[in-house]
Amino acid sequence: MAGERVAILGAGPAGLSAGWKLAEGGAHVLVLEKGLSVGGQSTTFSWKGMRLDYGPHKVYTQDPRIQREVESLFEQGELLSIPKRSRIRLAGAFFDFPVRIQELLFKLNPLVAANCGSSYALALAASKLRKPREDSYESYMLARFGRGTYDLIFGPYARKVWGEPRELSASLAKSRVAVPSLLDLARRLVAGDRGKPAISAKEFSYPRKGIVELSEKMAARIRRNGGEILLCSTPEKLVLDGKRITRLEYGSGGQPASFEPTHVVSTIPIAHALSLIKPATPEVNAAADSASTLRHRNLILAVIVVKKDRAFPDNWLFFPEAKFIFNRVYEQKGFSEEMVQKGQTAVCAEITCAPADPIWTAGDEEVCGRVIADLVSAEVLKKEDVTDSGVFRMELAYPMYDIGYEARLARALGFLDSLENLYAIGRNGSFNYAGMLDCMDMGIRTAEHMLGSAPAPLWAESRKRFQNYVTVD
Repeated sequence: MAGERVAILGAGPAGLSAGWKLAEGGAHVLVLEKGLSVGGQSTTFSWKGMRLDYGPHKVYTQDPRIQREVESLFEQGELLSIPKRSRIRLAGAFFDFPVRIQELLFKLNPLVAANCGSSYALALAASKLRKPREDSYESYMLARFGRGTYDLIFGPYARKVWGEPRELSASLAKSRVAVPSLLDLARRLVAGDRGKPAISAKEFSYPRKGIVELSEKMAARIRRNGGEILLCSTPEKLVLDGKRITRLEYGSGGQPASFEPTHVVSTIPIAHALSLIKPATPEVNAAADSASTLRHRNLILAVIVVKKDRAFPDNWLFFPEAKFIFNRVYEQKGFSEEMVQKGQTAVCAEITCAPADPIWTAGDEEVCGRVIADLVSAEVLKKEDVTDSGVFRMELAYPMYDIGYEARLARALGFLDSLENLYAIGRNGSFNYAGMLDCMDMGIRTAEHMLGSAPAPLWAESRKRFQNYVTVD
């Protein structure tokens, strides 16, 4: 691609991985990032002498190709190997995650266990008589796990993280739940995976100084190959001429600037990208109208500082029970001991919500007070050990797969795909609930398509792969 000029909007894993490969392929790459650092949602921030991630990010993939790409960025010893341990709180007790049959038999209330088993048997029998409805997250999960297990785990957890389950698309369940049924889960718990893709990581890798190091390594490769990364810079206009973007106008350091790209890779939210395209033709407006109906969930991260070296032995804990305000809790020292000083630890509680939910605009003191009370109630920590707390907020953290979103997304992406030199990828760029390394896969494959080494001749065909990622915790 010698002589090609590629503009990349957003410096998260998708944009940086595309830029890395394109720069190595000879293209002149310009990356615009509105934030103060690279990494997007997979970043690390400093607070009161600690380094903290926005979420329990892990370097783990079942794709050996992407694993090799990640490892190629780091020198020996820069990536830690972390044994994965996580638990889930159910009916008042903690269970290893994935759950073990022995624990279920001895710790779960027999009546609760019997309800899970009998309701699954009823769901299985009903499916033999008539094909079950699977048009929502709720109906999909009920058909495969039964009412008991759904009410115990899947329903309340979905409600806390993504919204009302009966209003969510079944595609969310397919991408976020790695086992197809309760029977399959039971078989795996007894006999193991037996050649099937794992449903849980046994260990994962992690950079010593935070997950942002992965993005910083890719950014360094871009710069080493002559590319530019402009922080605190925002795109303002994408000039459309026929089916091509011919000019990018942007602001950087308070000054207007422009760039004439041969290609554009957009990882910014679809609605925002469409709003930048001028002139706003009827086709642009129709796509923008569809994109404007795509909804997101926001993230509140409450950080509780505790005067102990470790608060619990796990990397993270799941809390589907409705009585707890948070849905997941992680400890930064469960990833790297080097990120928090000795003698204290950072317990991070994740709360997801809609932008209109009262908790989103609640004061920091109120949020931390509720989080601390719930952590004490769950016996994760003692109130007298808490020394400090803080709240951090992230908008557009999770795409919300509500019923009917597929058609609306297809209309928006269909228009962007019709442009000859624009590629919309990444979690927000393609409204895809993908993980960090899945986004890297998107970026690398997009670069290969642009460099001419991708096997599929059409971009829309190449991009179908991106809809099939499955999360492994």
